Amino acid sequence: FQKMTNKNIPLATRPGYGAAGRPIDLTTNFFLMSIRTGQYYQYHVDIKPEVEGRKMKTTLFNKVSQIAKFGAHVFDGSILFSKVKVTNINEQVEHKGTDYSVEIKYTSTISTQNLPPETAQLFNIMIRRVYREIKLVPVQRKYFDPSRPYSIPKHKIEIWPGFSSSIYGTECGIILNIDVARKVLTTDSVLQMMKDFFGKPNHQEIINKEFSGQIVMTRYNNRTYRIDRVDFTRSPKFQFEINGEKVTIANHVKVRHGLQVKDMNQPLLVCENKKQGGEVLLIPELCCRTGLTDEMIEDYRIMKDVGEYTRVPPAERVQSLIDFRTSLKEKKAQGLLDDWGIKIDDQMKQTKGRVFPPEVIYLKNKQQAASPTADWTSLMRGDELLKVVHLKPRKWVLICTEREADTMNQFLATFKKVAGPMKIDVGEPIVQTVASDRADAYINALKAILQPDFQIVIFILPTNRKDRYDQLKDFLSTQMPIPSQCITAKTLQKEKMLMSVCTKICVQVQAKCGAQIWQVQIPLTKIMVIGIDVYHDTVRKGESVLAFCATFTDNCTRLFSIPLFQRSGQEIADNLSRCMGEALQFYFAQNKILPQTIFVYRDGVGDGQLDAVHKLEIPQLRRAFDQFQGYNPKMAVIVVKKRISARFFEARTLSNPPPGTVVDRDVIGVGIYDFYLIAQHVTQGSATPTHYHVLVDNTGLKPDHLQMLTYKLCHMYFNWSGTVRVPAPCQYAHKLAFLVGQSIHKSPHKRLASNLYY
Repeated sequence: FQKMTNKNIPLATRPGYGAAGRPIDLTTNFFLMSIRTGQYYQYHVDIKPEVEGRKMKTTLFNKVSQIAKFGAHVFDGSILFSKVKVTNINEQVEHKGTDYSVEIKYTSTISTQNLPPETAQLFNIMIRRVYREIKLVPVQRKYFDPSRPYSIPKHKIEIWPGFSSSIYGTECGIILNIDVARKVLTTDSVLQMMKDFFGKPNHQEIINKEFSGQIVMTRYNNRTYRIDRVDFTRSPKFQFEINGEKVTIANHVKVRHGLQVKDMNQPLLVCENKKQGGEVLLIPELCCRTGLTDEMIEDYRIMKDVGEYTRVPPAERVQSLIDFRTSLKEKKAQGLLDDWGIKIDDQMKQTKGRVFPPEVIYLKNKQQAASPTADWTSLMRGDELLKVVHLKPRKWVLICTEREADTMNQFLATFKKVAGPMKIDVGEPIVQTVASDRADAYINALKAILQPDFQIVIFILPTNRKDRYDQLKDFLSTQMPIPSQCITAKTLQKEKMLMSVCTKICVQVQAKCGAQIWQVQIPLTKIMVIGIDVYHDTVRKGESVLAFCATFTDNCTRLFSIPLFQRSGQEIADNLSRCMGEALQFYFAQNKILPQTIFVYRDGVGDGQLDAVHKLEIPQLRRAFDQFQGYNPKMAVIVVKKRISARFFEARTLSNPPPGTVVDRDVIGVGIYDFYLIAQHVTQGSATPTHYHVLVDNTGLKPDHLQMLTYKLCHMYFNWSGTVRVPAPCQYAHKLAFLVGQSIHKSPHKRLASNLYY
């Protein structure tokens, strides 16, 4: 990597602003700030022996006798900011019989002018202190009010209301970005949940599978941990050394947190400390699980009840933010702001956006503009697809258990019925029934009949059991590479919905077989659009999956897909040169030319990794061009960010903006090329925009054209007859990485590379 410098590829700067689309007035969740101009001083605080936790570090720091010299200051556990410059301090302090060395060392002088990163850090720490003054509790990087939980007793869930915030510079000045947050917690302890498995055969193995990878919170200090495994060889009686003395974990918790452990024989939760090495041991009795499990997510009743609290409508969200801003005027909180010369506007920032016109969706013999909600479901009923793939007689398989035979027959009849108007010839399939619902029963039956030229295998399954699904997908992705479609029988048993369900399944089957479902007009030729995403494998510890999906037709309806494994936790891909090379070779084989312009949409990257993408990933992509003599295409690399706190509301009605709303001025970054786009229609809760950061761009496209291309690509995901949040190649990359990392855990066969089998 050190050799892969990017000196010849400058970062993109904003070439101008877009003008296409009708104007729209927007309310944002940004509050303008003004900060008294001046200089501040940054110090590094080092404590020996090392201690964990900001609370303990603050306690030791406050024992330093010369602390008064710093005047008004903020301290986050390692960095200290003050308005006074003080010479270095090294002092010994004592706490509960232990001596500590506290060294406070001056590191730099910073200015509030232009808000450099250090200043943003200062005021983010300052704001977090203000939140603590109004009794909010920090959990990870958000703040919650546990005194006002929303309880759902029948599901053993409680939801804490809260807020997230950050401060950064924009074209319109320094802003405070505040958004509503929710934290879902189980009311049962982890131990109570474990007891549901006690007494079962192999219960230790089952419990490890259930809790490994889950996030838990210790209620006594509201800290969260990711569980790596459950250790049944250790219990709260396990001893460790602290300050030269051996103590049990149970006694340590009692002394430090005043909690009495009731079950001294329970196992321990093990969390590996990947940064510092070693491990953290937790007592299940004192932990609760956070978030929703896969089983909860699949339960419609639970999701409906949880959604009443987590999906906050725009008007309610705006009122919550205004109320929160008002709470910051509480006396102590306002005093802290005044000490540092911080003023926050009372009103939310207003800005201007633009709304692109609806896209026209093209089938083979029909075209129709998408509805105002960016939906074209009606177009898919009874019209020929753009380019179909006929299902040949006895070249595709329908398989189910003997119990589901009637459901399968009804499905086949309806499937043929909906395929007719789409001009899809459906030959008779090979129909296979099995006596058992075990994965090996299906696989053995398929081994006896499958041939390499089969088009697709459709399963009708009694339930959506993950272990069975994983084994079937593994077999048909790696050993016998044939696209497959899994359908739960329950989905087909609602008679009134059967036509609609079969229409969607028919479209999915066509996409997996290589058909082109629809297209939008893309006024560029000889282009390749690439989507890249990463998913961290749930089984292959130490590895994650990178998915690379590249279009090879000008209408962006066909994709060449490559999944690769890399080291776990590694978002910055190190195999991109190989991926790009293979994609270009495939493009050339299909078109007899190479693409002249390449657009790369890189998903799954945080702000802290942008520099690494620029310096490490982009040179890899360009290195693949050397495989072709004299080849030097134009290229734009755009980082796609979905996990953001920015929100936009239609100012007049305080409702969600319509699909196609773009914002590229005022509240955007300084000195960079970025824009926000709301591509999707949202019926519940508030729409979340997607933030696009253009890292490099020598394509010569105007901002309007790049923004409109991005919006057009959000129409090209064939699993949904409406727009999605990100360009389709990104969505496909996410689906591929998820399938490989969640179910297959190995590389699929290359024969599937040009099909959307995932």
